[in-house]
Amino acid sequence: MRFRRAPSGLSWHHPVETKCYGTQGETESGASLSGLTVNCQMNGYHNPGGEIDKILVGPLGVLAMEIKFVNGAVSCDGDRWWRDKYDKFGNLVESAVPIADRRGRGPSAQVNNATDRLQKFLASRCSIRRIARAVILSNDSVRIGSLANLTVDAVTNLSGLDVGKVMSAQHLSGQTVSIDQIAQLICQDHAFHAKPRGSAGCSARNRTPERTNGSRVTPK
Repeated sequence: MRFRRAPSGLSWHHPVETKCYGTQGETESGASLSGLTVNCQMNGYHNPGGEIDKILVGPLGVLAMEIKFVNGAVSCDGDRWWRDKYDKFGNLVESAVPIADRRGRGPSAQVNNATDRLQKFLASRCSIRRIARAVILSNDSVRIGSLANLTVDAVTNLSGLDVGKVMSAQHLSGQTVSIDQIAQLICQDHAFHAKPRGSAGCSARNRTPERTNGSRVTPK
């Protein structure tokens, strides 16, 4: 997992060097999100539930995003997703093409499976009780079709993404946990799941981060 400090200059340290191998959609979304009011962006978080393409952490809370670079008209009913494909003249050439990963999960199930586990971990260690979830359609040519029985908080393209609205229910004002501590906990959880089973040092997941100089967070 790779994180990038936002323009606000939040500084914190994590000892595990990680990487993100992003798709075109994830790369383009990163560029589009760079100006948002969030304190950090994390890419490629993993746990047994799967991968979260991008996590935003800021004063309004935590947002997990599944990013899809697809074209056509995208629709869903619950966790079943599909798209209708059109040619350059606007003629329908293929309908109801499933959108799913190799395990048969639609975008909402993908983000929810991993986010549910992360949410449970954070709730046991800080005041975060819920992580907002969104499916982002990053292709400029995509159209949003029929959306029924949504299991995520938002489905949108990049130009229509309103982070404040999606995250408003997770406002952190007045809570004792700091944003950098939340980010540190997420990295600790990612590092824990990235280690081979039985390897030494896995207990670091349970360590509580501490402030050392007012701007950095390091594990004990």
